[in-house]
Amino acid sequence: MRIICVKLLAMKLCLRDIDAFPARVCLKADPDSFKINYDGVFGTRQVEVDLDIQKSGDEFFCQADVRGIVVLECARCLEHYEAELTSIINFIVCSKATYDEFRKEAEDDETYIFYRGEEQAVDISEIVRQSIMLAVPMMPICSDDCKGLCPTCGINLNLHDCDCSQEHIDERWEGLRDLRDR
Repeated sequence: MRIICVKLLAMKLCLRDIDAFPARVCLKADPDSFKINYDGVFGTRQVEVDLDIQKSGDEFFCQADVRGIVVLECARCLEHYEAELTSIINFIVCSKATYDEFRKEAEDDETYIFYRGEEQAVDISEIVRQSIMLAVPMMPICSDDCKGLCPTCGINLNLHDCDCSQEHIDERWEGLRDLRDR
């Protein structure tokens, strides 16, 4: 299997340049041009895709291992930190005519990306961007031992200690405290 590595501004995959299948293609996006506009993502440091490609007739079956290093905001301390996000995506690349001819009766949930003309080149930036967005955790935490912010004064407890009283007393339970103290 021949491995092809390409650094691109966009994630453009040119299937015509591959002479033997199965093939492995490594794509690296320029982080300055690969923007992920998603709440909680504050920058992109690196995006790489390792594609395993099989060919069957006029269709190219692709399995992609996506790795992205992005800047997230911690849900506890609100500091920005870098996180590596990974995902696996599968998709099929073919022409629209091939899809219409062979797949119009088939009911499947595959993702198709269409190329035009004889160039057999597709931009997979959007599907890669979506897979990274889906890999962002709902509550990103910078580390397991993150102490977060003081609920009283708002200071970052990872950086400084505060003198605020952390004991919250619910007056509804004071009667039980008296029973315990007896």
